[in-house]
Amino acid sequence: MVHRGALVPVHGGYELFLRSTEPAILDLTKPEDPNLLTTRQRLAFAHEVAHIRFFKNSGGTPLPTDEVEDERELEDLCDSIARRILVPQRMLLKEISGGPGDADHIDSEFVHAMKLKFRASYEVIISRINLSNLKNGSPRCIVLVRSQNGVHKVIEWYFGLRILSILTPPKERYQPLRDWFKEAPDGFERGFTSKEEQMRMRKKALILRRFPIGRGEDFLLQVDEVSEDAFVNEQA
Repeated sequence: MVHRGALVPVHGGYELFLRSTEPAILDLTKPEDPNLLTTRQRLAFAHEVAHIRFFKNSGGTPLPTDEVEDERELEDLCDSIARRILVPQRMLLKEISGGPGDADHIDSEFVHAMKLKFRASYEVIISRINLSNLKNGSPRCIVLVRSQNGVHKVIEWYFGLRILSILTPPKERYQPLRDWFKEAPDGFERGFTSKEEQMRMRKKALILRRFPIGRGEDFLLQVDEVSEDAFVNEQA
């Protein structure tokens, strides 16, 4: 298996390699070329940099500290550090606080804008928003859905507090979308007949919006609780 990246300790430092279709050299003394690395490569780069945290310098070749013995736990820790490198909390909170109503304005369009700004994946952006300790009372959730072998699965999600009384978050990542949202309209995974769908759940009015991403069947699902008046107006 060819890994996405590799960190190799050498005398006096490290060498870092990324999987690529074309050979190239990344010069860290210069500003980043936005066309050099893909979003996935940037995540792999940050992940490998995070591994440096678990080495110690001895004056020669850095040695592993072995403070984290379980390999899976180590990889998860490096993933977490990589997300922090790509999307620093202070910068993200500045973007969030710059909108109307602070956290209440977080929606699918905001998530997409942050993906472009930080050049990170939707998974990374949503997970970083979740870890920002926001006091978001909005009646909205945003769910990242990816198609895997013809099955739509939930990958990441963000829930405002007020919608939790209506819709429960998925139990785990990669749960089939239909298993989580059993009450949703038939066939909504494949797209809506219009830009949105309307439904009632637990006597509450909901509007479902689907934002396609990429070239496949992946999308962001946004669910908003709305007032009955707004619901009727949308139907009119």
